Amino acid sequence: EWKRFKLGMQWDWKQGGDVINLTRLLFDVGANSPDAPDGGASRVGEWAAGNTKVYLEKASYLKLRELSLSYDLPDHIVSSLLGGGARRTRLTLSGRNLLRFTGYKGYDPEVSNFGNQPIARNIDVAPFPPSRSFFFSVDVGF
Repeated sequence: EWKRFKLGMQWDWKQGGDVINLTRLLFDVGANSPDAPDGGASRVGEWAAGNTKVYLEKASYLKLRELSLSYDLPDHIVSSLLGGGARRTRLTLSGRNLLRFTGYKGYDPEVSNFGNQPIARNIDVAPFPPSRSFFFSVDVGF
């Protein structure tokens, strides 16, 4: 908090764990993986030979989950804009899913295609990427 401004943020950090990237397997089987000169055929060959670790990736990450900046309007501006009934007005700009730092090759190492069950987490099968959202709000207190 500084003068009339407030800054809030939420960082999430996870160290360790694995994700099985079956999306990459799907691209490899279709021979159209953008990260492999052979389209992923060599990884499919390793997988077919029993090396399932070729599709395991580290699930560590650091994310800026939320960021918000608020400004409380001065009292004289609030009273001139809204009359005597308003006590305060706050303007806020916020965002979600703004930054992600990870070595994971898929969209999101926090993937959960099959719900929130612990046994079914960390399986990546062509999920939608997490959406990045921006919000502007005006809060008036009477």
